[in-house]
Amino acid sequence: MGRKEEKKVSLSRRIISLTVFVNVIFLIIISAGFLFYTFFSINQNKTLLVQNQTQAIVSSTEKVLSEIKADVDLLTKNQLVIDYLNYVNDGFEPIINEDDPNYHIYHDFLAIISTIVEHQPNQAYDLIFVATEYNCLDASDGCAITSTGQLLYENWYINQRPWFQDLGTLEEKFTSPYEDALTGEYTFTYVKRVIQNDVTIGYVGIDMSLSSLGVLVDSIDKDINGEVAEMLVFTDFDDDPRLVFFNKDTYSDYSMLKKSQFKTIDDEKGFSDTGINNLVEGYQETGVLNTKIFESNYLVTFNNLEEFDWQIVILIDNNRMLSMELLFGIVLFLIALLVYLTALLLNRRIKRVLAPIHKILDSLEEIKNGNYKVKVNLIENNEIKEIGDAINLMSKEIERQMDLVYETFAYDTLTGLKNISAARIDINKNILSGNKKVAVCIFQVENIKNINIIKGQIVGDNLLKTIALELKTLLGNSEYIYANGHDEFIYIMNNISSLENVENNISRILAHFKEPLTVKNIKLEVKFYIGISVYPTDGNVLDDLVKKGDTALYKAKQLGNKRYLFYNENIAREISYKAQVSEQLSKTIENHELYLKYQPLVDNKNELYGFEALVRWHSPILGEISPSNFIGNAEENYMIVPIGTWVLREACGMQVRLKKLFNKEFTISVNISSIQLMQYDFVETVKSIIKETDISAEYLTLELTESVFLDSTVMIEEKIADLKALGIRFSLDDFGTGYASLTYLRQIAFDNIKVDKSFIDGIFGTENDHKIVGTIVNLVHNLDMVVIAEGVKSKRQYEYLKQIGTDVFQGYMISEPITEEAMKAFIKMFYKIAKAKRMDVLANKY
Repeated sequence: MGRKEEKKVSLSRRIISLTVFVNVIFLIIISAGFLFYTFFSINQNKTLLVQNQTQAIVSSTEKVLSEIKADVDLLTKNQLVIDYLNYVNDGFEPIINEDDPNYHIYHDFLAIISTIVEHQPNQAYDLIFVATEYNCLDASDGCAITSTGQLLYENWYINQRPWFQDLGTLEEKFTSPYEDALTGEYTFTYVKRVIQNDVTIGYVGIDMSLSSLGVLVDSIDKDINGEVAEMLVFTDFDDDPRLVFFNKDTYSDYSMLKKSQFKTIDDEKGFSDTGINNLVEGYQETGVLNTKIFESNYLVTFNNLEEFDWQIVILIDNNRMLSMELLFGIVLFLIALLVYLTALLLNRRIKRVLAPIHKILDSLEEIKNGNYKVKVNLIENNEIKEIGDAINLMSKEIERQMDLVYETFAYDTLTGLKNISAARIDINKNILSGNKKVAVCIFQVENIKNINIIKGQIVGDNLLKTIALELKTLLGNSEYIYANGHDEFIYIMNNISSLENVENNISRILAHFKEPLTVKNIKLEVKFYIGISVYPTDGNVLDDLVKKGDTALYKAKQLGNKRYLFYNENIAREISYKAQVSEQLSKTIENHELYLKYQPLVDNKNELYGFEALVRWHSPILGEISPSNFIGNAEENYMIVPIGTWVLREACGMQVRLKKLFNKEFTISVNISSIQLMQYDFVETVKSIIKETDISAEYLTLELTESVFLDSTVMIEEKIADLKALGIRFSLDDFGTGYASLTYLRQIAFDNIKVDKSFIDGIFGTENDHKIVGTIVNLVHNLDMVVIAEGVKSKRQYEYLKQIGTDVFQGYMISEPITEEAMKAFIKMFYKIAKAKRMDVLANKY
C-alpha cells in the first residue's frame, strides 16, 4: 500500500524525451553538415566524381566478366575435367554411383566444379556446365553435367544451344545475350572447347542471366545523389548497336532492340531529340558528355569492353538544386542556435536525473567480477530504482545458479569423471606448479563415431563408461583422469622423471586396450590417438598445455601409424631440440629413417637432364625433421660421413634402376659435404659405390658448396682430380652466396655452376640484378662450364634465363622434390608431352 501512495516520478518520460531530442538534434547537425559538404563537393568536382563512379562500375563489371572467363579457362585445363569427359565420351554413364569403381572420376570432377561454385562472385553464376557433343546415354546429341551433378539432356540439344552455333570453329566464345529457351531469361554464355591432342572432347561454359548481372551492378556503387547510377550495355556498338542490359525500367521498351529501331520508340514516347537514338549518336570515346536523356540532364560516359564486345554507358543525373546552399545555411544557423539554448537548459537537468546510473554500473561491474552479494541502494522511487531492485534479485539468482552449475557440471554425467573445465583452477594451482615436470596426455577414442553410427548411441555411451572404468582401474588414481568432451579423456602424469617414463606409461595403456572390450555382449575394439604436452616446457597453465596437446593429437592422427605424439617444438625447449636431433641422428640409418626425394632438372632443349637427390629424415619420435635442422648437426658430430655415404649409394642405385626402367641415362646429382670430401678414404668410398651399383660414372655429379674453399684447397683439388679421372662430374652449388672467387674457379675444374636461387628471385628487381645474372652466365660459359639455374619458380623467369643462355633449369616451376614413385610417374608424363610444349605444360601444371 505504501508503495502505491508514493508519488512516482516518470523518469522514463524524462530520459526518453531528453535522449530523443538530443539524438535528433545531433543527427540533424551531422546530416545537414554531411549533405552540405556533399552538395558543395559535387558541384566543385562533379566531373571527377563521375569518372570515379564510372571507373568503379566498369571495373567491377569487367572483373565479373573476367572471372567468368578465368573460371572457364581453369576448368578446360584441369585434368580432372578432361578425365571425366573422356570417361563420358567412352560411352559410360555421366552420373556414377558411389559403389562404382570409377566413382572417383565423377567425385573428383564435381569437387573441382564445386570449388568454382564456392568462389564465384556474389553467387552470380546461373549455370556452370561441362558438355559433350557425342552420344550420351539416350541423348543422341550430347549432354551436359551441371555444377550440382545433375544431367541435362532432357530438352537439351547441343546444336540448339546459341553458344554452340556462335562458337563455330572458334576455340572460345563470349556470346551476346540471348533468350534461353530452357529458362526463359535473357542470358549470356562464355564457353570454351576442351581440347586434348588437338581434338575437341567437350565444352565448359558458364551461363549468367542479365537479371543476375543486374543484381551485381546494383551492388557495385551509388552515384553522387545516393541513387544507383543508370547503366546501359550495348553490343555490336560499331555496327548496329543493340541494347542488351539496363538497370532501370525506364529503358524497358528498348530491350534487345537495335539502333535502327531506337528512333521509332523515341518518337512514340515523345523524345525525338532526347531519346536513346540521340544518346548513341552522341557517342564520344573519352571524357564526360553532358546531354539530355528523356528531357533530364545527365552526365554520360562511354566505356568499351573490347574483349567482350560490350559498350557500357553510365548515366548520372546532373540536376543540382543550387538554391539549397542558402537553405542549408539557414537550417544550420537555426540548428546551432537551438542546440546552444537547449544545451544550457538540459545540462544540469540531465546530470541530476542520470546520477543513479553510476551506482548501477558499479554494481554490474562487481557482478561481472564474481561478487554476487552486491546490493544496489537507491532512494528515489522511479524506474531506475526498479532496475536496481531487479539487479539485486538477479545477483542472488546468479549466485544460486552458479552453485547449481558447479554441482551439475563438475563431473561428467556419462563417465563419472571430473570435467577438465571444472578442475582447471585446481590443476593450475596444485598440480602445475613448482619445479616438477607434468605431462598432460589427451586421449581421443578414434572410432567412437563409427561405433555410434553402426552400433548405436547407447552402445557408444556404454563403451565410454567402460573405457573410463578401465582407465581408473589401470592407473589406480582417478584424481588425475578427467573427461574432456564426448570422446576425449585427459590423463595428467604428475612429477614425471623423464619423457621415457611418459612413453612407457602410454605404451602400457595402449597395450592394455589391445584386447577388445565387451559392452552389452558386443566385443568392441578401442583405438586411441594421444597428444602429449609437458609442463613447464610447453606451457605454464592448463589451457596452453591442452591446446598444444591437441596440436600433437592432430598430428598423430595425420600420421595414422603413430598412436601418440609429443608436442615437438616444446620438447625441443625441454632438453634442447639440437640434443634430441643429435641423439636420434645416430640411429637414422640403422632404423631406416632416412629417405630420398628427387628434384628434376631440364635442359634448354626441353630434355630431361637428370635429378638432384635430396635427403629427408622422418623420426618416429620427433616426426618429420627439416634438412636445415639436421644437416648442420650431422656435420658437427661427423654423422654426415655415414649419412652422406648412404645417400650416395641410394642415389647411384636409383640412377641405375631408372636406366633399366626407361632405357635412358639420367644424370644424378648428390650433395657432398666438405667434411666428406676431407675424409682420407673418400675417393675409395666413391669408387666402391660406383662398382657396387654399376653406375656409369659420367652420369654422376657431385655438388659442392662454396664453403669447401675454407678447407685445404690443395687436398680438395687432388681428390676432385682423382674422381674426375673416373668420369665423375662436379658442380659448384649456391654460386655467389659464399666464399668463392674467380681464383678458385680457375684452380678447380668444375663442370657445372649452379646459380643460387637468390639471384634468380631478383632478376626482375633492379637493373643491377639483371646484369649480375647475365654476367654470371657469360663468365661461366667463358670458363667452359655449364650454367644451372636453381629455384626457377615461374615461366617468366625461365624464359628470361633461357634467353641469356642458361643451360639447365631446376625449380618448382618444373617440379618440387618428389618421391621415387612420383619421380617415375613424372618421367612417364614428361615424355608423353610433345617436346616443344613440355615447359609450357610444366609451367601451367598448377
